[in-house]
Amino acid sequence: MSKVHSFLLIFISFCCPIEDCKAQNVIDLLGKPISDIEVYQELYALVGKQKKESYKALKNRYSIKYESSGIDYIFNYNCTLVGITFYDSGSRYKRYSGELPMNLKFSMFLTDIKRDLAKFQNMELSKGNPFKGIIDSKNLNTSIYFKDYFVNVINISLKPEAEKLANQKNMNKWGIRLLNDGKCVKGDCFEGNGEMIWGDSVVTYRGNWQDGLPHGKGLYSDKFGRTYSGDFKFGFLWGNGRMNYQGNYTYTGEFQMGLRQGKGLCKFANGMKYQGRYIQDVMNGIGKFYLNKTDYYEGEMLDNKFNGWGKLNNNNGYHEGYFKDGLPHGKGEQFNTQSISGLEGTWVNGKKEGEFIQRDPFGNGQKVFFKNDELVPKPNPGVNPN
Repeated sequence: MSKVHSFLLIFISFCCPIEDCKAQNVIDLLGKPISDIEVYQELYALVGKQKKESYKALKNRYSIKYESSGIDYIFNYNCTLVGITFYDSGSRYKRYSGELPMNLKFSMFLTDIKRDLAKFQNMELSKGNPFKGIIDSKNLNTSIYFKDYFVNVINISLKPEAEKLANQKNMNKWGIRLLNDGKCVKGDCFEGNGEMIWGDSVVTYRGNWQDGLPHGKGLYSDKFGRTYSGDFKFGFLWGNGRMNYQGNYTYTGEFQMGLRQGKGLCKFANGMKYQGRYIQDVMNGIGKFYLNKTDYYEGEMLDNKFNGWGKLNNNNGYHEGYFKDGLPHGKGEQFNTQSISGLEGTWVNGKKEGEFIQRDPFGNGQKVFFKNDELVPKPNPGVNPN
């Protein structure tokens, strides 16, 4: 089962919450997998827009077209983003409203570009098509098509060598993927419905096939304790499905490239559960994490921990404010439902630090002071507390 790729990626680090991870320039996304947080955010911003998907096996291309937004995204067989096309209005497309690369604008006239070629990376006109401009850079091929001498369509794609390097780099972003190198034991394992096993039934797949890959609805099981039923795409667990990982968790929700990606509900073997967003198998985004039947956190998640703004509830009340790596960190408020009292102030790595406002059941407040989570007298002005 040399090409049955199975990576259980639990701890992957991201440097920003999902809301802040959109790339500054869409071209910077080229070479990244579709499951990358920036690519995911780029496509997530288009949720609700009508899209058309197509897969051309012979050309090794999978495209997602957003005609109403004037943009196409082209991925290869390994789901690496290898090309982007921007459209002006006309035909089926509406004008792309975002910032175009290389300082280009759809209102630009061909002669305007010719007068300042250095600004546009020395664009050359195609010998076979005077209405096609070509820009050849280190890793990218750029084609600019003109209509009535105005910029009309811009296509930017990775060069073959750059695409190859990106594929090698992105292999570790795969989750479970099945390729057609096992033994077909039943049905049609190329275009239809069939069953294939890898190794000594170490992995088994039963379901739909397209172009020699699991694609459609199917069932997956392996000897590592995992069973999955749901959608497949290009050999990956991809779409909506249910994964049961014996002794670890049961997850129902969205998958992409063989990993938990998108919204879902995960019930862990220790009784905890999480309902919210995943990015590349990691809790990342807005979610609700249940520690037990009464204690739960609701808010921002990052790297499988409470990070950002959230609210931690328990039988005695709640803490609402900023969290860092699972602990209160920054401005926050605690409220005790038994004493009907509260505290407002700043926490540092889970400990109260500095000046707080303590409120009684009637809402009256008084200043109190903490150091290293201990209540201390009010510090004297000008005296070093250390």
